Amino acid sequence: MIAAGGVSQIYLLLGDPNWGYAALGLNVYMLLLWWATVWATPGASTETDVLRAAGPRSRVALRSAVVVLALLGVFAYSVAVNGAGHVPVFSPLMHAWSVSNPPFGTTAIPNFVLYALIPGLLVLALGAKRRELGLTAPRAGTLRAALAALVLPAIFCAWALFAGKLGIAALGYVVVRNFLSSGFSEEFLVRGLALSHLRAYLTTEWAVFAQAMLFAIFHAASSLDEPGIPLLIAYLIATSAIQGYVLGLIALRTRSLALPVLIHTTLGMMKEALT
Repeated sequence: MIAAGGVSQIYLLLGDPNWGYAALGLNVYMLLLWWATVWATPGASTETDVLRAAGPRSRVALRSAVVVLALLGVFAYSVAVNGAGHVPVFSPLMHAWSVSNPPFGTTAIPNFVLYALIPGLLVLALGAKRRELGLTAPRAGTLRAALAALVLPAIFCAWALFAGKLGIAALGYVVVRNFLSSGFSEEFLVRGLALSHLRAYLTTEWAVFAQAMLFAIFHAASSLDEPGIPLLIAYLIATSAIQGYVLGLIALRTRSLALPVLIHTTLGMMKEALT
């Protein structure tokens, strides 16, 4: 992951400095969050059943099939919702949804339903435990890491309010929308469902790597019609893949999705504050 991220970062800096510096800033921030998590939660985790699918082989295989179908469905949905191509069923539904001016934008509620609610209920019905999916209280010390992760978002919020970019009500709306559209929904799908089931078949190290690349692929679905594919691939590896890799490590370190969800939600919120 370090090699892939490093090569991609150098390629970006040479090919498009704006993208390169943006990726570098994100990577430094993610590294600081990882260090804060390690500092706040001393000692390695010894609980191997956290974020790892368990149970009878047939049940794990069936749940894994549900996860694979969910991942394929979400990729098709991402292509449709971002206008990168026409996807049967998804494209007409998303058009009808966007025309109706729904609350929380065009993606928040659909993302929550498709990424988290439907596959989550299915795997729970098939015997998955909340502990396997990261839906448990985090380990001691995570609160300190969460406070460290809130420092920069708090600065952004104060700046956005002071500069008049967002009011208090609008800020609350942005937080809820990012929580539903990406913060919880994407974390549950990739770190909760995908990572836990990848760990049933791969070593922890390769499972973390694989879920990070899946995370990058999903974000690539929104840019399939963009020019400059090599540069785009480098950008996705240097940003989405690295972000996904660190969030996977943090989920395992804290034994919960709570901190990754917080980080992911605030990243989206800060991005909106900048734009």
